[in-house]
Amino acid sequence: MNLDKFKDKIEILEFKNKVLTSEEASKESGYPIEKIVKSILIFADNEPILVLVQGNKKINLEKLSKYLNKNVRLAKAREVEKYTGFKFGEVCPLLVNTRKILDKNILNLDEVLIGGGNLYKLIKIKVKDLIDIINPEIADIT
Repeated sequence: MNLDKFKDKIEILEFKNKVLTSEEASKESGYPIEKIVKSILIFADNEPILVLVQGNKKINLEKLSKYLNKNVRLAKAREVEKYTGFKFGEVCPLLVNTRKILDKNILNLDEVLIGGGNLYKLIKIKVKDLIDIINPEIADIT
C-alpha cells in the first residue's frame, strides 16, 4: 500500500483502538459521524463498484440500481478482499482500482475521514482532493 504520491493532500491518522465502524471511527477521531466516509463494495450485475457514503447514511440499493440500470447487491467479505486488495473494514478508496460512485451529500462537506488501509488508520482529506484523486461519478444514492 503506497500512499506516498498523495502525501501533499492527505494526513494519515493512527489510533490505538480499531476504527472498523463509522461509530468507532467517529469516537476515536473526535470527528462527527457524518464526516466519516465509508467505502462499500457493491456489485452491479457482475461489475464491482466502490460506493462512498457518509457514516451516518446507508446506501439506498433501489436508487443505486435505478442509477446504474442494473441489479445491485452488497459484496461479501471475501469479495471485498479479492476486488479491492483490502480486508473488510480496511478499504482505502485512494488505492482501489474499480469504478467509484460518491454520494452527492458528501459534496456538502469540506473535509472527511476515509479508510486508511488497516483497522487502526484513517486518512483526513479535503473532499475536492478526494474527488480529484479517485474521479468518482456523483449520484444521489442514499
